[in-house]
Amino acid sequence: MKTFALCLLACLMLAPMRIWSQSEQALPPEIRLELLPTAFADGVASGFIFVLTNVSGRDISIPPPEFNCSSPSQNGFIRFQWAFVPVNGDGIGSGISSCGPGGGIYPVPPLTVSSLTRNWTLLHPGESLRVPANWPPSSGLMLSGSYTFSASYSPPKISSEAEHLLSEAGIIIPRQKVETPEQHYGKP
Repeated sequence: MKTFALCLLACLMLAPMRIWSQSEQALPPEIRLELLPTAFADGVASGFIFVLTNVSGRDISIPPPEFNCSSPSQNGFIRFQWAFVPVNGDGIGSGISSCGPGGGIYPVPPLTVSSLTRNWTLLHPGESLRVPANWPPSSGLMLSGSYTFSASYSPPKISSEAEHLLSEAGIIIPRQKVETPEQHYGKP
């Protein structure tokens, strides 16, 4: 009976955390990401742009995203993924491009709203930001086989100090990761 009471108590204590995480996941997306082909070669997309669209009912500020980084970034990042399967099935190629702008160590001035948001884009509801993709890789494209492309956007990871400054100024940034559906192409 004592074990049952302890289990019940533990479940009741964990319930609010479970509800919180479910409600956080239930929030509607603020940003939609699209991967649009801009050029084709032999039926395969050979150029792309990323389109970030504000699908919320309020203004959203977006820092210029970095590309294909794997660790959190104060600007957020877009990851462009691709996979290739040759016609003969010998091996599978896939990858992401190298990390784009950013990285390195720079002097950090005092944090202000204007210094934080200097290069950011303000998107009103329904407005979009178009960003060119870094494709194709230097190894080339257009071998016979099947190609799969997709992209994801990870929102900015900012310090609590920056979060506080933005909140006081009424500036809203994206909070949720979004992904595109996979696009499939084949070259005979």
